[in-house]
Amino acid sequence: MPVLLSMFFVLALAIWLLRVNLRRQSRKLFVLLLTLRCSILFMLALVILQVQLKTVIFGKPGLVFLIDSSASMSLTDHYVAADLNRLKRSGVTQTSESRIDILKQFFSQSQSDWYRDLQQTYEITPYTFDSNLHESELIPTGDVSIPQWVSKIQANGISTDFQTSLDELVQKVRDQTPAAIVLFSDGRATTHMASATSQIEKKFQRLRLPVFTVGFGAPANSIDIVLEDIEFEPVGFTGDEHAVSVSISTNETITNSVQLVAKNSLTKEVVNSVTLAKITRDQKAEATLLIPHLGAGRNEFQIEIMSAIGENELQNNTQLIHIWGRNAKLNVLFIEHEPRWEFRHLKTAMERDRNLSIETFLFAGDPAYAVEDRTALSQLPESLENYDAVILGDIDFNLLPQNYDLILEDFVENNGGLLLLSGRRSFESLDLTSHISELHPTLTRLPEGIQRRQVNVKPTPEGEAQHLFPVLSEEHDQAAMPELYALEYDLSSKPSALTLLEGKRGDSSFKPLPLVLSMRYGSGLVTQHLVDDLWRWRVVANGEFFRKYWAQTIRNLCRQKLIEELPPLELTSNRNQYHSSDSAEIILIDRLEQLQLQDAIPVIWDLNGQTGGELTLHRSNSDSTTFSGMMTSLQPGSYTLSLLSNDEKLNSVRSQFEVVETNSEEEYHPFQKTFLQKLSEKNQGQFYFPWELNQLQSELPETQYMTNSKTLIIPIWNRWEMILLLLGVFAVEWIVRRRTGLD
Repeated sequence: MPVLLSMFFVLALAIWLLRVNLRRQSRKLFVLLLTLRCSILFMLALVILQVQLKTVIFGKPGLVFLIDSSASMSLTDHYVAADLNRLKRSGVTQTSESRIDILKQFFSQSQSDWYRDLQQTYEITPYTFDSNLHESELIPTGDVSIPQWVSKIQANGISTDFQTSLDELVQKVRDQTPAAIVLFSDGRATTHMASATSQIEKKFQRLRLPVFTVGFGAPANSIDIVLEDIEFEPVGFTGDEHAVSVSISTNETITNSVQLVAKNSLTKEVVNSVTLAKITRDQKAEATLLIPHLGAGRNEFQIEIMSAIGENELQNNTQLIHIWGRNAKLNVLFIEHEPRWEFRHLKTAMERDRNLSIETFLFAGDPAYAVEDRTALSQLPESLENYDAVILGDIDFNLLPQNYDLILEDFVENNGGLLLLSGRRSFESLDLTSHISELHPTLTRLPEGIQRRQVNVKPTPEGEAQHLFPVLSEEHDQAAMPELYALEYDLSSKPSALTLLEGKRGDSSFKPLPLVLSMRYGSGLVTQHLVDDLWRWRVVANGEFFRKYWAQTIRNLCRQKLIEELPPLELTSNRNQYHSSDSAEIILIDRLEQLQLQDAIPVIWDLNGQTGGELTLHRSNSDSTTFSGMMTSLQPGSYTLSLLSNDEKLNSVRSQFEVVETNSEEEYHPFQKTFLQKLSEKNQGQFYFPWELNQLQSELPETQYMTNSKTLIIPIWNRWEMILLLLGVFAVEWIVRRRTGLD
């Protein structure tokens, strides 16, 4: 009030002085100067009083973009082929990028037709959110466009809180309710997960504010390839290739190639890989990996299925295996009647095998042979305890020393391996009542005039299970292998004998001939060959097939002895390192079946040296020597497991693994389509996939009756236009007075 009175007094004084000075001047000049001085006084009053102008602007309806910037948006998905094609047709060129990067591509200049259409109709206000709502300070001033702003978003929020973020958004838009909210997210809440949906629904239903959701990520019903079974011999030889057979299944038929790899778990080096052209749903696919150059001692390898197109569940794609590398050679005694073709080629193959030490004895060989050949013995050894395997060729059993059949029987019963290369001479000289006849899987008397027939060799299912035919580093066609000549006769096999190889002909009336049989005897193994021209296989793969066949046969004979050299009990896990959200499979291998009377084994575990808890391992239904159990709810740290037993030997069996702490946002989860659909449907909106964004504008609320009003407060006193106008009026008033001769 005093200020206004002062202004009135100053104005009256200015009019009186002007009236005195202009008594002799014209009326027009008086009015002009009075107007100018009043204007000056009025503008000075505006500055002194700091007057603000309040105005209301009416424009386009508002639209809010709410973009998820939590760390889960930095995850990368593997889309199924159909979704991958949809993304590409939408113009997304980098489909292997993260969720946030794919979102950015939809806002890029080449893909943003849908955005430009919306911008012509709506006034768009963008926000990001993670645990809270974040408002851009750049866009309202017009410094950058929304697509440019989106391109700079970093998905690194430590959590996703839909409830808190949308509560904060409601407070922001309460006075200026937008036409709708468009939420861009993977739909995964890591905070307020249980209450998020219901609380959001109540809040938005009261405001009658539509929510449209756009989901980024691969859906939960994606392809899942599972590493089912891994079969391998636990012992190999240093420098040797080692075969690992893998069974794979899938929930959907996969026509794209899938790669299976073996990695050294320490160096992470890929040591071998196999490509599967197709995997059929509900059918196991089989593949064999050849692991080269085993080291001495314990070798650890990671068998892994490389993720296929559309696969996101990768935890069941990996399995850890242990293979023990043996430095010592296998000692083999080869007893033959004379140096026939089979003997010559087999002897040469074994001599070239660096993991075999061979000694030979011939009943009817050249006398100089025993002197000149470094493998030759002048007489049969009295004891076989220094040998791992014995090969009996087509010999006359009557020439064996007395009681040698008992020596052979005792050798096999105590984990020895016996290979019988049976022929006409051995069958005719075999006493069916002798101890050595007990070692034969099949016994027969050859009839007079028996003929040899050409046959194609095929492994039986048992032979395939024992991997009798080796896997070569180069592909070869088994159908093109040379035919063998087998004696055609009826055999009487023992009940415990298994046929591993058969001879077949194209004639359907031809009864398959057993060519290779196998039988367990005591703790050892006996294999019997009923064909003596396997040397014909030397032409296959430049002799590699022939060499590997015999190498595998000899090693299989010695398998039990090799296993006895391993720890009788081994406690391990399927991986060395886990995330806190994973489950750890604990496996106990009972190689010597010490625990055969128990179906459950207790295991105790420590975490970082502190007593943790107890886990029960149950016997496997498919393998009686294996127990397993699952550990869940893992805490970060180092775990040590041991058998719970009063026996010191059992209690000393231990295993270790590590659990690393991870942010739940960084753990892979498919995008939560159900949550986003429910959120939009309950709030008069709709859910879209990214490639459906062009449909968004047609579904948004009608805009002809919706206008966006915005109240602006303008500080008139603090604007450059006011200063410029004031200076201009002063200048005009001064010029008028100078022109009219007034002071």
